[in-house]
Amino acid sequence: MDTTERRLIGLAKILIAILIGVVSFYVCAGKVSETSFFQESIERLDDTKETVMKFSAATLAVSVGITLLPDDYATPLANTLADMSKYFVVILGMIFFEKLMVIEGVPIAFRFVIIILKLVYREMDFWPLVIWHCL
Repeated sequence: MDTTERRLIGLAKILIAILIGVVSFYVCAGKVSETSFFQESIERLDDTKETVMKFSAATLAVSVGITLLPDDYATPLANTLADMSKYFVVILGMIFFEKLMVIEGVPIAFRFVIIILKLVYREMDFWPLVIWHCL
């Protein structure tokens, strides 16, 4: 290959990379930012959130009920149940974080991460497949 052909191939790769970045930023990120795209995942996360909230409320209610018993023989059990509610709150926080990542993280990935990876990784083999899947 002479230098002219190499320059044309290099220019073509640069133009394809720019095209992939533009399509990823505008088309794919716009399409995946619609909540209907992730509606089933969001519904499952909401169902899981409600279940965890019910478990947390139940453990606190049982803990309070046990502390109302006479004498102090059930207090360690009530304390253990109250400690379990802390874990349920942590699980609830992780569910909220996962929902945030589904709703906001995927469009961010298509807007920035794919473009940065395209700049870092110069091979062009699988990127057209990613863009074609979004269209």
